[in-house]
Parts: sequence; structure tokens; C-alpha cells
Amino acid sequence: MNGLNITNLPTDRHYCRKANNDFWLDWTKGRIESFVDRFEDNFCLIFYQDAPPYDYYAIPYSVLESKEIDSHLHAKRNRWNGSIVNHFLIIRKAPLESLKIDVSKYYNNYQNGIFQPTGAESRQNVNRPSLQNLPLGLSPNGETFHKRSNSPDGWLYVITNPSWPDWVKIGVTRDLSARLSTYNTGSPYPEVDYRFFNYIFHENARFIEKEIHTSLSDFTGNSKSNEWYRMNPDDAYSMIVRACQ
Repeated sequence: MNGLNITNLPTDRHYCRKANNDFWLDWTKGRIESFVDRFEDNFCLIFYQDAPPYDYYAIPYSVLESKEIDSHLHAKRNRWNGSIVNHFLIIRKAPLESLKIDVSKYYNNYQNGIFQPTGAESRQNVNRPSLQNLPLGLSPNGETFHKRSNSPDGWLYVITNPSWPDWVKIGVTRDLSARLSTYNTGSPYPEVDYRFFNYIFHENARFIEKEIHTSLSDFTGNSKSNEWYRMNPDDAYSMIVRACQ
């Protein structure tokens, strides 16, 4: 998995729960138990916002388990209620004193080393996803958050096609789904399958795209296009990542 975004959350591997803008939230015991059955304590509760500033917390379940939070379970609804304030997860249940858990190091961050194979899953050699910061400002499937088409932010991408394995397209878009659909719909050959090799969000994507195209002018071969290049897709994406840094 190359990143975490709010339109493609890792719901099969982690308990993902939307919080409001003030990070008021709840989560259910039934859902927790379903993840425990599959992954023991080796999963995260990901509390996220779907509005600016799109923050999230990826809290390992083992952290909550160690705090013995069952005392604050609301039995009638079989769930916990709380909020995150100043990077403290506060779990509430009257008349008990609220539990306060420091979750600052899980703010917009995945801690390497959380996902180590255990139990049956280690024997299955299951690849575990890693989490990275949520992209700011733009959804991968369209201009959900900002409407200005001339905005410099966007998704830098590498497109490949098995019919032309030696070529890649490097471009920028504000709508990944629409861009790929345009390529595949416009092709007169049904067997031609354009696909994203990888993509990354950046606030100055359009500026970076121009710099990359300028630096790759010798890789266009005889093509008149300034966005298709004869190169390895790994090299193309590595160049984008370095430019973004």
C-alpha cells in the first residue's frame, strides 16, 4: 500500500472510524472483536476527519487494550464514546472519571514496527500495509475539497500500459479517476489497459511536473508528446518522490 487517503481507507485491515472536526468519536465492541479474531492485537483504530485539515490518528489496539478500557464501555449500546483533545484520547462514561490516553505519537503518523507477524498470520506470510500521512486538500477521485482548476496542488502520477512496457506517462491531475477513465474510454482498442503505476499528492504538483518534464526531454525518443517517456516506471516514480521532497 503506497499511502492512506480518506477515499480508500484500509478497512479490511484496520478499524477505521470517522470523527467530526472536533474529534468527537465512538467505536463499537463488536467491530473490535471482529478484528481481534483475525489479527489478535495487531491492528489500528484509525480515527480520521473527512474535512479540513484532514487529520487522523492511527492508534494501535494494543495501546487501548493495555489501558483496560472495558470499564468505560457503554453496555447498552456496546460502544465507547470520547474525543481527542490536545492529543489525548479521552474516553467518557458517567459517573466514572474519564480515561485519558496520550496518543500524540500516533497523530498523522504510522509508527514503524507495529505490524509484526504473529500467530496464524505469520504462518500465512501476509503482507501488512503501512500508513502514511493523509494527503491534504484533494481527494483522489475528484475536486471534492477545492474547486479552483488553476490551483497548483494535485496528484503527480505515473501511468503504464502493458502494450507499451518500455514507456511511461508522467503527469498531474486533480482527479485521478477521471484521468484514467479518459485514457481507457478514449482508446479504440479494448485490450489496451492504462493503469496507474503509482501517484503522490503535493501542494505544488504543477510546478514539479514542469520541472520533471524539462529534465526528461532526452527520454521522449521520437515521440512528440512531452509526457510519455522511455524509462522504467520505478525510476519515474522515484524521480517524482525526490522532486516532492
